[in-house]
Amino acid sequence: MRKLRPAVGIAFAQLRHRWVRATLGVIGVAVAVLATILLLSLGFSVLDIGSAGFTRIGGDLWVTAGSVTFAPGAVGGIEADILGAHGVAADIERTDGLRDARALSFQSVYVGTEPGDYETIVGAGITGDGSAFQTTRGQTFQSTDTHYANGSYNGSMTNEVLLDKRAADQLGVEVGDTIHVGGTLAAADNNEFTVVGISNDVARYLGTPTVMLHLSELQEVSGTTGTDPAATILVTVEDGADETTVQSELQAEYPEYEIRTNQEQFESVLQSQSALLASAFTIVVLAILGGIALVSNVLGLFVYQQREALAALRAVGISTGLLLRVVVAQGLTIAALGAALGIAVAAPAVRALNRVVVAVTGLEFISMPPWTAAVGGGIALALGLVGALVAGLLVARVSPLKHLSR
Repeated sequence: MRKLRPAVGIAFAQLRHRWVRATLGVIGVAVAVLATILLLSLGFSVLDIGSAGFTRIGGDLWVTAGSVTFAPGAVGGIEADILGAHGVAADIERTDGLRDARALSFQSVYVGTEPGDYETIVGAGITGDGSAFQTTRGQTFQSTDTHYANGSYNGSMTNEVLLDKRAADQLGVEVGDTIHVGGTLAAADNNEFTVVGISNDVARYLGTPTVMLHLSELQEVSGTTGTDPAATILVTVEDGADETTVQSELQAEYPEYEIRTNQEQFESVLQSQSALLASAFTIVVLAILGGIALVSNVLGLFVYQQREALAALRAVGISTGLLLRVVVAQGLTIAALGAALGIAVAAPAVRALNRVVVAVTGLEFISMPPWTAAVGGGIALALGLVGALVAGLLVARVSPLKHLSR
């Protein structure tokens, strides 16, 4: 402790004397820590949003007949593999231990507020009453899929739709407004729907602006009532039922389909999204390497700029050990202050970044896990020590006469 006091005193005296450089050093470290935290948060959120989307869409098990593929030559542009979806969902729902089973389909559709003025977005069709979805404004569907009418498709249409925030902003509509929806331009001209609520649940899963309808009504406006297609069937397990047991029973009863849990379905999607994984991993690696490079350069430059003052201390008899302790104390002080400042502004920066993301995408998905702050601060402190030691050793080897003779 006695050896540290003079080193700390000299270090603080140097920092006060060169307060402008010290301040710039603190800011430089803070920027490095902030960049590390933001990039780590972004990389984590890229992966986490997919998992959250699977949870928010409302289901415990996924029944699929294969991957959902784009079919540019077909009406709607997306090919689904489960045919007779209403009947399949009804059969599955009668399985012991299940609360409900809902068929879910995706079609690209033409949407607009005026006939002839359309944009192409994803339409999602769902059986049931949509009660599993959360709305941020308005309400969910007021009734079940009445238009299906046991396969006759001659029941009354509710003409209700849910939009996600991004789709609502893109179309410039609010709850209560009417829009045209159709798989073809002619169908869109002839089918008008009322926006009853804003829900981001399906859009969070798809990652794109979405309009949600009852499944039979989506099939009606896209001309697919003949085959009753769906991309997947979402199964909700009753409270207290064993999910693994129910999954095994369903798989044995329906061997032509794949039955997956939320986690298994998420992993299956990720396996086909290698670019997403590579991007997220690259972001995290760049965050850590960038933070290391920035902190090392800032602290190394700060110490190097004091080489004449440090050479003068050596000239008056200061030992190399004390000189190293001075340099380390300076480095750790700047690193600690920079880390504290960077962590302090990280949360407001994430909120500001989310406001930009919401304005562009309609979804707030960037989160800042506590461990990102720990990583950013740890990098700053570790490199504050290492950088200062390396720079101090280099300065300690410099001849005092070389610098003091200038």
